Amino acid sequence: MLMSFAKEETTNSLTDMSARLRQIAREVLTAQSGMASPVSLFNRVFFAVGAEADVDAARLLLEDTAQRFLQEQTTARDSLCRKATALIPDRVSILTHSASSTVLQTLLHASEAGRHPTITCLEARPLYEGRQLAARLAENNIDATLIIDSAAYAILQNVEIVLLGADSLTKDGVISKVGSGGLAVCAQSLGIPCYFLADTSKVWPDALGSQPVHERAPASVWPDAPENVKVRNLFYDLTPWTAVSGIMTEQGLLTAGEIRAQCRDQPAHPWLQTIVAEVRSSVF
Repeated sequence: MLMSFAKEETTNSLTDMSARLRQIAREVLTAQSGMASPVSLFNRVFFAVGAEADVDAARLLLEDTAQRFLQEQTTARDSLCRKATALIPDRVSILTHSASSTVLQTLLHASEAGRHPTITCLEARPLYEGRQLAARLAENNIDATLIIDSAAYAILQNVEIVLLGADSLTKDGVISKVGSGGLAVCAQSLGIPCYFLADTSKVWPDALGSQPVHERAPASVWPDAPENVKVRNLFYDLTPWTAVSGIMTEQGLLTAGEIRAQCRDQPAHPWLQTIVAEVRSSVF
């Protein structure tokens, strides 16, 4: 999107270009309020473009910065997935939730390495992403079972590892698909390790304050609900660090303390700080 904007934006005013760029960031971060990667992208872009005095140079710099960010994300995810294979011994029983592409890629790497994991997928209502993951695993000859979300506790006692994707890494814990927090806490109570997979572009800078997280459209949960029933679509939740066994990143397996340090040390551009504050004030 940003690369297209850089090519299509024709204004000769750096002020106008910057204003339009900030508006795009506001729209994206409002729509994807639970995700940290777009925040990291805009943060990098703002630092690059905000220091430029020439509009044509800024346009080229914007395109280059966005392209390099996407390339780095691809490289980082491939690296962390290969590293995460070390978490998966042969014939281990794994429980996962939703349809993390990083978890999928890790399981494919493990299968290619000769491991034979058995995967139980939670369906992840209301969008049922777990079905997609189970289907992809089956297509690749990986033993996959699908269960409803509320059966998670019943199946946990027969599981050896919980493996989850993440949308944001904050000083307080991991933000991911709703249900992840309860799953991790239950796993902890049973002595089952719970690992999250996330590259470090998902680190949320402390300088931005708490992460605003919007609820999703209620119609996804119950499209024809009676008028007197309030329906809430809580799409994300926060897993406390106390329930996390480790975060596998492209840098290796990191602890809560190491992630907190990255959150603390990550700078945040003033434009981004203003936009996040505006998104936070609009959260209901």
